[in-house]
Amino acid sequence: MVLIAGVNLKRTDKQGKTSLDIAARGNHINMADMIIKADRFYKWEKDNLNSDSDSWVAKHLTFKQDHRLETQHIRSVLWRLATKYLRPGEWKKLAHFWKFTEAHIRAIEHQWAGTKSYREHGHRMLLIWLHGVVMACENPTKGLYEGLVGIGRQDLAGKKLTFFG
Repeated sequence: MVLIAGVNLKRTDKQGKTSLDIAARGNHINMADMIIKADRFYKWEKDNLNSDSDSWVAKHLTFKQDHRLETQHIRSVLWRLATKYLRPGEWKKLAHFWKFTEAHIRAIEHQWAGTKSYREHGHRMLLIWLHGVVMACENPTKGLYEGLVGIGRQDLAGKKLTFFG
């Protein structure tokens, strides 16, 4: 509710830590992901919508994990992409391509899950990215294609989404 109300996500505590820093350090993964989603959404909203009009998006706004049937296929594609096809470091390249901030990347990366952590990090980043694409009513297939081409993975970009199955 606080995130939907538009709390100032840049505000810091006495040690200079933001809410994202605190959530990541406390290993509150879901909260960190929701903060990143909110931060990206409010930047997108500022850049794309008139500030004097009510946002239709905000009426349906949520930063919780997506369990909707409509996104089930693309979420499973993103899981397979992150866990089977992306190489170490490529999730960060995609994050930069899609304009995640360094603070966002650090917060995602803070979670350590072993030598293959990049897979979990990539999956989290892809789900956060998907949230923004859905909120902006953009085509996730097109965005994923452009992202993969943008990081030099034309071999994956040229495959159909069912390829990841």
